[in-house]
Amino acid sequence: MKKTLKNFYFFGDSICNNQHVNIDDGFVSKISKKLKKLKKSFTVTNCSVDGRTSRQALEDMPFQIQKHNPEFLYIQLGLNDCNFWDTDKGLPRVNLHSFKYNLIEIIKRGFKHGAKKIFLSTNHKTSLNKNGKYLTPASYEKNNSLYNEAIREVIEFFPNNLHLIDIENIFLKEIKHNKKILKKYLLPDGLHLSILGHELYYKNILKILKKEI
Repeated sequence: MKKTLKNFYFFGDSICNNQHVNIDDGFVSKISKKLKKLKKSFTVTNCSVDGRTSRQALEDMPFQIQKHNPEFLYIQLGLNDCNFWDTDKGLPRVNLHSFKYNLIEIIKRGFKHGAKKIFLSTNHKTSLNKNGKYLTPASYEKNNSLYNEAIREVIEFFPNNLHLIDIENIFLKEIKHNKKILKKYLLPDGLHLSILGHELYYKNILKILKKEI
């Protein structure tokens, strides 16, 4: 009898899409290769899009996720939601309240369309501040931390089969004794992951996935 393939979908933004880094160096590609070795019945699909907000992700759900009925789903959003553009005249791309409930609806739709387990990730620390290239009334990193806290709050709505992967705390532990170490995990733009940053993601996420799937 032919073994049924299990679908694992990554649904995120440029961090999952390894922007500015070779495909093979991205943490999603590394996880895909490892899962293929460990669980040969797995097929991994990356539906991530550079610049995506939670609002855009919600609109993409029917075509990219729902029609495929993934058994496992990894969601990572927020770094674009918490950003402030000059054209928005002091408003974030997606306000904090809407961001939280966009995630809740994305997760509900994921479970409704077959997901047995969903992994929701916070975002890593950045080195961006109000003097950087992004317009924001506070530091970009402060906004990032606020949106990360909203991600943690989403977990409370789903007591079963939703797993938090707290990337922010993983990075905080890494830089606890030396904040300058953060630079080695980021590209010069202070936002996107370097090869070492992708490796840190890969090692920590894989530990969790191996236990849960």
